[in-house]
Amino acid sequence: MSVDRSSDALSLSWQRLLALSGVVFGVLFVVGWFASGGDAPDYGASDQDWTNWADDNQWKSRIGAFAMLLAGFVFLHFAATMRGVLGDAPRRRVAGLRNSPASRSRVP
Repeated sequence: MSVDRSSDALSLSWQRLLALSGVVFGVLFVVGWFASGGDAPDYGASDQDWTNWADDNQWKSRIGAFAMLLAGFVFLHFAATMRGVLGDAPRRRVAGLRNSPASRSRVP
């Protein structure tokens, strides 16, 4: 009995970690995306305006790039966990079909 409870608790903790990694990925991705692009000059602005903007937003761009890098690592964890969870589902389904009474064909 205690073994079943510990495996259930482990699966629950993995489910929480999976959900948390998805949320953290979303937050980091949004922060990284909007960190430096919100106040960009017009597309047709002069080169001097773009250069001044790049100089003024150097730290914002670095923070945005770092947030996107962290989001990438969190996404790798999220994707690997999802693959592990969803990758076992077909095997369990096939094993369940093999053991079911309906899968045994009766040839007269």
